[in-house]
Amino acid sequence: MNYFFKHKKGYININDDNLYFTKNGNWSEVTDLTEKTKKTHNLKTWKSFFKEMIFYVIVILIANLVIEILDLQDFHFITFLTVIKSAVLLTFGIVEILFKFPTFKIPLQKIQKIQVQDEADIKIYFENKDGKIETTLIQKMEKKGIKMIKSIL
Repeated sequence: MNYFFKHKKGYININDDNLYFTKNGNWSEVTDLTEKTKKTHNLKTWKSFFKEMIFYVIVILIANLVIEILDLQDFHFITFLTVIKSAVLLTFGIVEILFKFPTFKIPLQKIQKIQVQDEADIKIYFENKDGKIETTLIQKMEKKGIKMIKSIL
């Protein structure tokens, strides 16, 4: 059995062994997912975000160096725009990472309880990789997905 369902912040993929929380519902995305731990919250996303920011900082430094060496006064405005663009990208990147639903998997045998909050919200109680009980709230889940998840237990 392989199913996937949309919710407010992404997709839930379900197979015979695991419940996967993914960004786009694509099954190729689940191969790299690990069980949730205290550190799971989008570590890969943070790494790629910081790599991108380092790239922009290097570009700004090189642009400033070239402008200073060639003494191009007219290009200080371009440098200023590049700094503004980098600040905007930094802000959007941090907001996206902090408010995006994390991606991870939950082995079906580690699910303790599934609680339907209202018509479209589900709270799942499960044991994480560290052996601690955690909960995750899935909002605005498709109705067929709610039925499928409830049938797990």
